[in-house]
Amino acid sequence: MAKSIEHMRNTLLSMVKDIKENANNIGAQTDYLSSISEELHASSQNIEAATNDVAQGTINQAQDLSDITNIIFEFSSQLEGIVELIKDVYSNTIDVKNMADSSNTDMEYAIQSIESVNSSFSNLTSKIQEVGKMFLR
Repeated sequence: MAKSIEHMRNTLLSMVKDIKENANNIGAQTDYLSSISEELHASSQNIEAATNDVAQGTINQAQDLSDITNIIFEFSSQLEGIVELIKDVYSNTIDVKNMADSSNTDMEYAIQSIESVNSSFSNLTSKIQEVGKMFLR
């Protein structure tokens, strides 16, 4: 019986030793899993921060594109105004050209009239001189 008790005691000691080793292994693996979990948590936070940065960058780009669209729209409106002003200048230029052409025609008529009056005065002067010569004879 003493052998049986000794054998049982050795078996129990061996079992306790195995349980202790298994508990130590489980503790070590738990520590390892805990460290992996902490690393995953840190990586998750980094991913979250990167995702937030990307989202903020996308929001900023969308705002910039909206601002650019507004600037282009304003530029387009101002450009349309400039085109209208250029059309007005062109129309005024045509009017001035027409007036200048008309003025040139009027000026040519005036010159012809002056030349005609000058010629008539020359003829009148000649006739008066002829009449004067006739009276003097």
